[in-house]
Amino acid sequence: MTGEPLSDHDHIAHYCKPWSIENGMPTEKSFKVQPAGANDMSWNWLEFLNIERKAAISKLRKETGAMTPDPGSCYAVAVVEQLKDVIKSIPGKDFGDPKVIHSPQQHNESHASVFSDEYRIGDKVVRVALADMMTGKDIEPGIEP
Repeated sequence: MTGEPLSDHDHIAHYCKPWSIENGMPTEKSFKVQPAGANDMSWNWLEFLNIERKAAISKLRKETGAMTPDPGSCYAVAVVEQLKDVIKSIPGKDFGDPKVIHSPQQHNESHASVFSDEYRIGDKVVRVALADMMTGKDIEPGIEP
């Protein structure tokens, strides 16, 4: 399944570090790419885990060696189609067709990459748009409640 595009109806979750959260919500800082200069943004494909959303987030908290949740952190959850539409609708730039693919990593089999061939996914305007699309229902706490 590596490199396979995710369905537009699938859900993806992005881990947001505590220093990037304000009033319980992700900010543009939450969507910085790691390492700096990379051209893809790391998310996790929830449907890959074959369980409902809360159980999938719980599994990410416990089993994803790449992300040990810190107090005050959260997971931002999005529908693939919504994320792509938000990026494509940013005014003033042609961001082309964003892609979301399955890109498993060691200790992180559900890893997915968001990228575009036409622009840098880490552009601040993209990070701001992603933070702005999030609502309270899109947020799951980083630490098990």
